[in-house]
Order: sequence, then structure tokens, then C-alpha cells
Amino acid sequence: MRNMLPGVGVFGNTPAMRCYIPILKSCGLEVVALWARTMEEAKQMSEELGIPLFTTDVDKVLLDRRVDLVVISCSPHIQAHIAAKALGIGKHVLCSLPSGPRSRDTLPMVHASRYYPRLMSLMCNGLRFLPSVVKMRRLVQESGFVGTVTVCEVNVHYGSSGILGQKQPLKKAGCSPSYSTTAYDWTCDEAMGGGVLNMYGGMVVDVLSHVTGLRATRVQGLVRTYVRQTERVSGIREITSDDFCCFQMELGTDGACATVTLNSQVPGPFMQEITVVGTLGRLTLKGADLYGQKHDRVKEDLLHFDPSSLKDVEALGGGCGTGSANSMTITGDERNIEFTTTASSTSLTPNNPGIVSPILQTMPAPYLKGVVHMLECVRDAFQQVEEKQGWCPEPLADAANFEDCFYVQTVLDSVRTASRNKQSVKVVLTDSEPEPNPFLSTAMRRSTFSLH
Repeated sequence: MRNMLPGVGVFGNTPAMRCYIPILKSCGLEVVALWARTMEEAKQMSEELGIPLFTTDVDKVLLDRRVDLVVISCSPHIQAHIAAKALGIGKHVLCSLPSGPRSRDTLPMVHASRYYPRLMSLMCNGLRFLPSVVKMRRLVQESGFVGTVTVCEVNVHYGSSGILGQKQPLKKAGCSPSYSTTAYDWTCDEAMGGGVLNMYGGMVVDVLSHVTGLRATRVQGLVRTYVRQTERVSGIREITSDDFCCFQMELGTDGACATVTLNSQVPGPFMQEITVVGTLGRLTLKGADLYGQKHDRVKEDLLHFDPSSLKDVEALGGGCGTGSANSMTITGDERNIEFTTTASSTSLTPNNPGIVSPILQTMPAPYLKGVVHMLECVRDAFQQVEEKQGWCPEPLADAANFEDCFYVQTVLDSVRTASRNKQSVKVVLTDSEPEPNPFLSTAMRRSTFSLH
């Protein structure tokens, strides 16, 4: 086991990145370099979070000898190119969702991960590491709690709280807006990867495939933008990113289906429910707690309770102390199912109390708890090997890789196409670059003759 953990270089100053950096530090990973779009943004974030090197030059971070691990959470339309370049020079990569506006935009990093299979190339979807999701997957795929999966249902509602940004509509007489104010950025632009479908839909599609083991074969959906201008986005500029989406997916080949509703029009706190129904029973994930009910039972049973409250999540920043794990064993239904809940082993104490409030406003607690668990596994993956560039895949066996990311983006593309064409669309994975000019044949393009 090596003593020194890899140095980390981070790309982006999104709210998600402001969550990642304190957690990385608390896990013992030193963040040594920061890239941001402008020098002002980079300097401000480096001073707030204590990062020694800040720059607007991508190469300056990637070529820093102290950087062995790159964490990317910036505008989706540039993430794949940074990830591909980092892999090409031997850096491990963690990439945040969404990874691109369209599936074709993720191809550079997908191809790079295939060329360098020994390097870490993973997506940072913390929900996969949430203890309740881990148990949910085990009950579905190993224990057969629900039997054969038939129906999945997902509802995500939020108003004043979101992951990557919020929009506040123009104030009108008799109306009280439910969104916090923000300036125009990539979250407002559908072409740059913004929108509730890209920001939440990708995580939901990924978790459903992870829990059930089934992938979408055909989709149909409805994507809408209701808030087009805000107090800070007005005049000639207009918001094009979607703020409501409802879509259905056919899963696998046995007739299973899923219905997903993503609604940012609901005032109030973040709410997420994921239900998996099968021939024997159903499982429901409410926030970070897991409930189950057999078809022959009258009431549902609490199968996994997350004892961590928001006060526990607020402990962000500083130190790598290891807190004592609080475990709890609760008996389920008459089958005497036992389960254990364990608090996060990473003790986090804020260096800057001003960081805590924005984090809780921009990342819901279930996602934040999952990210903490995932980054702890990243630390363990590096600690279990002696080689400087080595890592152990076992602690991160549940993580999504770039291939999973490409599948997710393909599904989201199909949903948009279905909404635009008002008909169902088959999900087809095509991992080749699209032709820039479809009227020019490949044979002609490769020939040495010029067209004049």
C-alpha cells in the first residue's frame, strides 16, 4: 500500500466542482491545480478553496507533474476533449455528468478510454454508490426480491434546489417565482448541454440500467422549455434548455418499461422517487431511504434507512479524519430481512462555512452522500497499489465508465428526437464519427482527386 495519494487537477468552477473539491481534500487527495474559463473565476475559486495553481490554460494543468488524477466538471461541450487529452498523456480521469450535449460529443473520450484501458476513466455518478442504491441493486439482481422486473417509475421534482444551476422567471403580477437567480451560462443553452434532461435524466437512465441490468431499446418522450427569460437573461438572449421532461423507455426484450418525469416547475425542496416493480413485489427509493413491499403484504417495509441528516452532510472541507461508523440493524418483514446502514467514514469539517450553504443549495443530499462514498472508493483504489500510476478496480466496480456514459447520452438523444418527431424512436448505439458531408462518399473523400 502506497503512502502518497495522487495529486488532483480539476477543470471547471461549477457548483458540482465546488462540492467535489472539499470532499477530495477530506479523503486525503491533494488538489494542486485548477482550470477555469476566465482568470477571474479561477483566482476567486482558488482563494476560496485553497488551491495553489490556477490557470485558464488546459495544458498547464495536464502537464503538471504533480497531477495524476483529473476531475472534470465544466461546460459539457468541452469535457470530452479534455478527458481524451488527459488520457492521452497518461492521466486518470473522473468526469462529471453531463459529459456532452449529444452522444457524438462523447466519442473522443470513449475512444481514448478504449486505447488506454489501464487508466481510470469513470463517470462521477454518486447515486451508484449510495448505500440504498447498492442494496436495491442487490435485491433486484441477486436476491430476486421483486422477481422479474416489469415496470420502473421515476419522479424528480425540484424548484429552488438543483444540481448545476437554477433559473428564476421574470416576476409577474400575482406570481411568486420559485427559482434562484443566475446569469446566462451553459445551463441555459440546450446546444451546450444544459437542461433538466441532460442534468438529471442522464443520472436516472444510468441508475435504472445499473439497478435492473436492463437497457433501453426504444423511447418516446416530451421535452419542454417553459421559462425562457429571467431577470438576468432577457433582451436578445433566450433560454433554450428544457425545464420539463417526461419520457418512456422499453427495457430489454421481455416487455419491461420505465416512465420518467423530470419537473423543475414544482416549488419546494428536491424530491426524488425511484420505483422498481416486478412479478413478486416492488422496491421504492425515496431520497436516500429504501422501502420494499411484497405483493402479498398490506404495508411496505423500510429496508434501508440512511441515518445521515443534513447536519452530517454539512460537514464539508478540511481534514481527513475518519469518523466512527454508526451502524443500525433493523428487521424487515416476516421474512426477517436484516439490513445495516453505515454512516460515511469520512469526517468532514468546513474550513469555510460560506461554502456549506451553496453546496446544499446546488446538490441534493442523496447525490452528495453518494459522491462522498464514491470519492472514498477512489481513494481506496489508489491506496491498494504500490505503483504510482496504478489503481485497483475492485473498490470502483460499481462505477459507470465512459461506455456507460455513451449509452446514456444515446438514450437522451433518442428522447429528444422522439419529442421533436412526436413518435417513438429506437435506441441505436453508433460509436463512429458522423460524416461531416453526407453527400460526399467515403471512397471519394479518401481519394487524392480534388473536386474542382
